[in-house]
Amino acid sequence: MPESASTNGHLVEENEVDKLLAPFDNIETELKKINEELLREETLLQAKYELKKAKLYKQRNEVISKTDKFWSTALENHPVLSSLIEMDDMDAIQHLSEINVVRDTDNPINYKIVFRFTENPYFSNEELVKEFDFSNPEDVKVTNHPINWKEGKSLVKEDLGTKGKEATAEEDDEEGENESFFKWFYETIQGLEIAEIIADDFFPDAVRYFANLAEDLAEEDDDGHILESLVDAEEVEESGDDDENVDSDALADDAGEDEDDYKVQVDPSELQGLAEEAAEAEAEANHPRKRKKTD
Repeated sequence: MPESASTNGHLVEENEVDKLLAPFDNIETELKKINEELLREETLLQAKYELKKAKLYKQRNEVISKTDKFWSTALENHPVLSSLIEMDDMDAIQHLSEINVVRDTDNPINYKIVFRFTENPYFSNEELVKEFDFSNPEDVKVTNHPINWKEGKSLVKEDLGTKGKEATAEEDDEEGENESFFKWFYETIQGLEIAEIIADDFFPDAVRYFANLAEDLAEEDDDGHILESLVDAEEVEESGDDDENVDSDALADDAGEDEDDYKVQVDPSELQGLAEEAAEAEAEANHPRKRKKTD
């Protein structure tokens, strides 16, 4: 049958490729092991230095506590995390007062992510916590601490909190019925990517993500309009520069013209006559007869 022939032909092509690649198998396997080892070492090194930043992060949080809506603003500016925040989540997120990544001092690759909230209408927890144990890369352990929703205020499906299984979260994703940032606090393995984004990107660079919006606000006035004074100031400065950078040659020419207006114009023949008259007057003054009369 043609279909069978076609299938066999495809299999033959695959077998040929396998034969071509076969000599590289052992080498590629060893290279993969080294790359995995490198990735592991890089992760450990990053975790080690993140732990060394703990005191500075504490000092930073003291400053952040004096900045209104810092964390909610930073979250809304993050390209990935902001996509997880639904409209129904917005009010609860406004009560977010602090985020911390607390690393294990003995093994800093392990950490817990802590979201602290002020009193709010949605849950009674002061903190929402997830813990991650990466000691065994083949068996990462995720511990979710329950959210104590207030009656009728849950932002995720109630059965997700009770069943708490990965399958339940995936089923809800497929049905599109449980979209919420707070769903992440129920996820296990499928939530690792978000955990790594928070721990290794968002939290260390929180000020930068907050500043993205701060830079935009700095260009707006109280009515939300872009300030035009900066443009006006530049125009004034350029105008001032034009006044200051007047052509020096032109000034010199003008000065020269003015100087010429005040010069006495004398004919050379007149100068010669004046010189002769002065010489005759001197000769007459020195004549002997003139001297006797004078004496």
